[in-house]
Amino acid sequence: MSRPLREELERIAERAPVAEVPADTWERARRSVRRDALAVVAAVAAVVALVAGALAWLPDRAEVAPAEGDAGALPAYLPVPSGRQAVHSTDDLAVGAQAAAMVPDTPQGNRQVVAVDARTGEYRGLDLPRFGAAAGRDLSGTVHPVALSPDGTTLAYPTVSGLPVGATLRTGLGIVDLTTGEVRQVALEDAGRPVLVRTVSFSPGGGWLLWTGQPVLPRGSGRSFGDAAVSGRVAPGSTRSVPLPGRDRGTGLSVGIDDQGTVARVGASTRLLPVDDDSAPRAPPGVEGVVLSGTVDDSAVSHLVNTYQPGDDREAAYSWVTASRADPDAAPRRLGLADALLGATWRVLEWVDPDHVVVAVDVSEDGSTLETQVGVLTLAAGGATFETVLVSGPDAHALTVATDLLADGAAAVERPLPAFAEERRSRTWWWVGGGLALVGALALARAVVRRRAQRRSAR
Repeated sequence: MSRPLREELERIAERAPVAEVPADTWERARRSVRRDALAVVAAVAAVVALVAGALAWLPDRAEVAPAEGDAGALPAYLPVPSGRQAVHSTDDLAVGAQAAAMVPDTPQGNRQVVAVDARTGEYRGLDLPRFGAAAGRDLSGTVHPVALSPDGTTLAYPTVSGLPVGATLRTGLGIVDLTTGEVRQVALEDAGRPVLVRTVSFSPGGGWLLWTGQPVLPRGSGRSFGDAAVSGRVAPGSTRSVPLPGRDRGTGLSVGIDDQGTVARVGASTRLLPVDDDSAPRAPPGVEGVVLSGTVDDSAVSHLVNTYQPGDDREAAYSWVTASRADPDAAPRRLGLADALLGATWRVLEWVDPDHVVVAVDVSEDGSTLETQVGVLTLAAGGATFETVLVSGPDAHALTVATDLLADGAAAVERPLPAFAEERRSRTWWWVGGGLALVGALALARAVVRRRAQRRSAR
């Protein structure tokens, strides 16, 4: 560069205006970039939420093939319909073997049995004749027990008639052959009074049926039920119940019936009551305490007993007691609770055999039940152990399962969600997706407004 040119440039530079750049220009630029990034993130979140909601509307489980063979299988997850959620109902009761049945809450009360098909996992509402609570007799809030036979082909349930005011209240059992749809009606009464059924159980082969209950007192007595505990047995194919001797609670509770119709009554002494001899001699020694559940087969009698007394550890008060029928003089085997049941809320659903019992354990958080784990408790010489088989919703009242499906270590299988559960999940995801979309839209709108305001102020 020549010297005259350099001098001329220096002269021009000295007279040129100096640009005034604010000191916070760089910081304002960084904030603007961050706002743009947040707006983009919000927009992406909104899109993702909408896509998630749309995907949730569609079933995401492929169809699962029916279980192999005729026995079927239990579903690994057992959602429970509630409120007005629709379950297809049918009065055609020839539905085949069922894996499980329950009595969910409905706006009309506990008046429908929902069954789950053993082969396909399909949910059906069974319109059972005369099933439901007796309105106006303080029984309307009662969840009536239902029971599936071990192979799932027979369903037993309490019946009630005489609902209109002034009508004669009659109670009984309905026994449904789920392969043919035929229903046997068995009338139940105690000294002419109707009976509220408390428990229903089948013999191991599903032929005999044992029930226990309480007499319903006349109107104006001040109470709904008497103090007596009554029970009876129903023979295969019979429409008549044979009452068992003993009415006071102190005489013990009938806990199980075997395939010959022999009933085990466990209390201060254990007695086996054969069909042809109600005065049978005492069998295995009994237990002190309250018997909560039990079973009997040709080899043993097992029962759960609560021996709690004031001052005792409530958890340690529960014992599983098994007595041999082949050796009545042998001391009963006593086992404590399995670790999985300690401190938990649990209940016996039914027995597979004297060494295996189906138990439901509620999983809770902050006092609210989240789910119920249903599994098999094994009573072995080394102690009682619990293994979860399936998970159900928390409101599966009067849940019963086909125990043959739990024999020989059989496992549950994955099933497609029923329509009401898909709809419930879809609504949940739409609410979540809609909420995220709204948040994203508001964040994006706020970012745009702030950018425009800054541009106006910079002019």
